[in-house]
Amino acid sequence: MGFSNQHYNDVTKAISNMATGRGLLTEYERECLAGQHEKQREYETRSRVRSRLDGPLREDIEHLREYDPELLEEIREVVCSGE
Repeated sequence: MGFSNQHYNDVTKAISNMATGRGLLTEYERECLAGQHEKQREYETRSRVRSRLDGPLREDIEHLREYDPELLEEIREVVCSGE
């Protein structure tokens, strides 16, 4: 089963964006969540982001809590500024 050119381009773009990601989401993931790609890509992106929240992000927060609480507070201010 071969991949379409669009699928290949999407995957290539996602891999490229991982190296230059923007915070929690890559540009490609933002596009997926905005409905600019197939619905399946949106579901996959949501799953990937949830995995980051439950894994690496949680670990980073614990690390910051222990080693740099001031930086953790800056992150809180950014995340919670809309509340």
